[in-house]
Amino acid sequence: GAAGDYWYAYTAEFDGEYSIKAEEGNTIKHVNYTAASEVKNGDNVYRVNAGQTIYVCITTAQENATFSISGKEIVAGDYRDKPIYFELDETISFQCQGIVRYYSFEAKEDGFAIFQSVGWSLHFYLNGQESGQLNPQLDREEMDGDYAYTYKLAITAGQRYVMAVECAIDKNDKEQSQFIGKDITITTAFEEPAAAGDICS
Repeated sequence: GAAGDYWYAYTAEFDGEYSIKAEEGNTIKHVNYTAASEVKNGDNVYRVNAGQTIYVCITTAQENATFSISGKEIVAGDYRDKPIYFELDETISFQCQGIVRYYSFEAKEDGFAIFQSVGWSLHFYLNGQESGQLNPQLDREEMDGDYAYTYKLAITAGQRYVMAVECAIDKNDKEQSQFIGKDITITTAFEEPAAAGDICS
């Protein structure tokens, strides 16, 4: 070989986050891939699904290009299409890791899903939709210097919904970094729709 640009192909063996690193004397020039999701971050880490191929162009000043690709399986909850599943009436508890966490439930019957959270905002989507947030009724009240949120989401039997818990923060920001490791608790419940003839409140 000789110095120049070289293309390489790698097919992912599992759904994961794949890190590409060039060795000394080599530079990653281009990365082409057909994954359904976004780049995980700006450090050549990509979300790629099993069977999809990553094409990497390496610029080298040496006779042979040298680089590595390593994969880490996706953790449930890290992506909207790989959420953690739960049932209404369960309590969700976890610690903030500085990223958005995704949860999903299936509506068993028509009615309302009720979510309560202190200090953490929630967003809701229909399963499979890449855009377009749902707009539940929202009540907010101040409590001990924070805000308690109550969401009331209209749901339809058989539909699956995704809930995003907004814990995405800048770990380099001292004020924001204090939230890393904080406990997050979300209570969930099902509420039946009002029956015909019920009094409006």
